[in-house]
Amino acid sequence: MYEANDTDQRAAAPTYACSTAAPSSDVPTGLIGRIVEGEHRGFYVEVDDDTERSRGTGGYYVLLWDQNVGYDEWYESADAMRAAIEERWRVDWLSEDESAAVLGRHRHGPS
Repeated sequence: MYEANDTDQRAAAPTYACSTAAPSSDVPTGLIGRIVEGEHRGFYVEVDDDTERSRGTGGYYVLLWDQNVGYDEWYESADAMRAAIEERWRVDWLSEDESAAVLGRHRHGPS
């Protein structure tokens, strides 16, 4: 499992302070990010779009986890989800390949 540290050389992955460095629309779904500043520093985060699924909630789950604990938050709209992320964290979003390699991915609801 990837652990962040001061000598981390993973500069290729984009890091967004969403409220200032990138537009809100750059909060991706389906990719995993690592929280590098703010509450839950060091946790992984993933946004799960549940708006188009049959029997879905019509909203967005924000999944958070580290090696010890995992939980999720639910937001009714994309704007509310983005605002919550922007207010609380700076996230290093991983590439698709890096996201696929993350172990211990948190899941919500029934499998």
